[in-house]
Amino acid sequence: MESDEGIVMTATLFVVGDIGRSPRMCYHAYSLAQQGCYVNLVGYTDTLPHRNVVGEYIRFIPLPKPPISSSYVNPIVSFLVRLIKMIWLLFVLPYTFFLHCRGPSHRQMIMVQNPPGIPAMIVCYLMAKIQFAAFVVDWHNYSSSMLGRTWPAYFVGLIEGFFGRRATLNFCVSNAMKNDLERRWAVRATTLYDRPPTWISEGLVSPVEKVRIFHRLATEHLRDLNDEWKFTHEEADGTLKFREKRPLLLVSSTSWTPDEDFSILLDALIRLDKRVADIADNQALGPAITYPNIVVVITGKGPLKEFYEERIRQFCWKNVRVFTAWLPANDYPTFLACADVGVSLHTSTSGFDLPMKVVDMFGSGLPVLAKNFPAISELVEDGRNGLLFDTAEELEGLLADISLGFPENPKLSELSKMVKEHSKNNHWVRNWNAVFWPRVEHF
Repeated sequence: MESDEGIVMTATLFVVGDIGRSPRMCYHAYSLAQQGCYVNLVGYTDTLPHRNVVGEYIRFIPLPKPPISSSYVNPIVSFLVRLIKMIWLLFVLPYTFFLHCRGPSHRQMIMVQNPPGIPAMIVCYLMAKIQFAAFVVDWHNYSSSMLGRTWPAYFVGLIEGFFGRRATLNFCVSNAMKNDLERRWAVRATTLYDRPPTWISEGLVSPVEKVRIFHRLATEHLRDLNDEWKFTHEEADGTLKFREKRPLLLVSSTSWTPDEDFSILLDALIRLDKRVADIADNQALGPAITYPNIVVVITGKGPLKEFYEERIRQFCWKNVRVFTAWLPANDYPTFLACADVGVSLHTSTSGFDLPMKVVDMFGSGLPVLAKNFPAISELVEDGRNGLLFDTAEELEGLLADISLGFPENPKLSELSKMVKEHSKNNHWVRNWNAVFWPRVEHF
């Protein structure tokens, strides 16, 4: 490691959210530290980030949470709670910055993610002025679009545009967003696509490792499966092997928010479950048409999780099993690498952001079935690294196509092969070094 005299910049990154569930900001912190910057990563510390993000030059600074919950149905009460939280942040953000954020370099950068950008963009802009620091906004979406078609959304949009125009630099996640930012608010941004970190993109497992890891993960996270649903079996000599008719493992990662309509996936699974049951009951079709059992693991935390868990419990599944789980950051990439296919229901409140979870799936060599929306073609190439759908009926058809005859399914095998080829050397560090660092290195 370099001495403090070798630090090129002090970078303070604000995440008004859970740091462990904000991978893009964690990756920024990791890359800045790799370039010799001292990083203050400020946010809520409910969830631990991946162990690779923890380093000598990265300090995690807890942001005090507001003393009031935001889960209120009444719109008036909900608005008042939001207002109280914003007032709280107006005081807590500068308090945390001036009392707890430090660094050995006088050259400073303050970066904030948006959303949630209000009032963080305002406060960070003013703090940057006071400290003579560069002010950088990383646009993941729009705070205004998160409010839907409400009257506060208009005013929030004005604030976003005003401070976006005054930022030293703006970065965004898609070309569609870049073009919209300039058209909507005259904000000039640079597109920095999300890419998997090296510990995901270089972590593809071999077939032998996959069997062993599959057995361990299933034992730890899928203990309720009976023998008919097991993925592996133990030979007489103690060797672990995949069962000849093992289930297909489908994984979907979500933040359980309104911009991901999980009823589409559940409806598709219900339709597929009935289709497979009908075929099994119809002996006239013979054994030529065979579908595997399907194990669905939905990972993540969020406000709508309990609602969908109740829906899952209400249905009497025959050929499908659905589990919800929260995987530690260190286990998540391995679990993705062991799965057979991923599903993304993300549609974006603005239509311009791209699902980070799909990036992780691609990095793990996992083909993806993704909900169609305007910007998704920048990430998912239909028929090359994944397949797109609009409705539950279309998703059911795709699931049927890729699972027929599993594990010997030509379409799924070809998609998996193309994803793995595309993922080689297509990682966050290379992209960040080419796009982000040259813009901030000398300002």
